[in-house]
Amino acid sequence: MGIIYEFSCNNCSEIRGITYYGVGMMYPKTNEDFRLFSCYDCGEVFERNINKKFNRCPKCKKKPVELIFLEKDKDRYNKKLKSDLNCPNCNKGNIIIEDIGCWD
Repeated sequence: MGIIYEFSCNNCSEIRGITYYGVGMMYPKTNEDFRLFSCYDCGEVFERNINKKFNRCPKCKKKPVELIFLEKDKDRYNKKLKSDLNCPNCNKGNIIIEDIGCWD
């Protein structure tokens, strides 16, 4: 089961959206494993299926960086997290994500 995250920058308002993260119950058939990526060349944040060969930025087609998140609670469950990478738009803030649901 995957998680639905809402993401935004803690410094600017340009980076904001919702992403479906992880795999669903149909993973053996669909081979879809979604992750959140950032392009530091054009300032985009987007989701991509990491099992596809062509994981490039949809805007500039350059190779993106996967956003890795920190700060799990005592039960190792992600509620509100901060990435260890700067915002690709303003390069000052960090990407914050919040768990808003599950997907299948």
